[in-house]
Amino acid sequence: MKDTRRAEEKPQETKLLSVDLHRIKPEFALEFWTKYGTYSESEIYNVDETAIQFDVPPQKI
Repeated sequence: MKDTRRAEEKPQETKLLSVDLHRIKPEFALEFWTKYGTYSESEIYNVDETAIQFDVPPQKI
């Protein structure tokens, strides 16, 4: 089955130049850790592809 999320024939490119990305990365990291660095590990959830059931316990689903 062909992956329809992206076209393999289309060249992959970024919207910003590498030089700009190298300049922006430290700024973003500083802003991110200033804003979110105070959270403990128990307060961080990975919800990338994880379903979290707040109202119904998992054994009831």
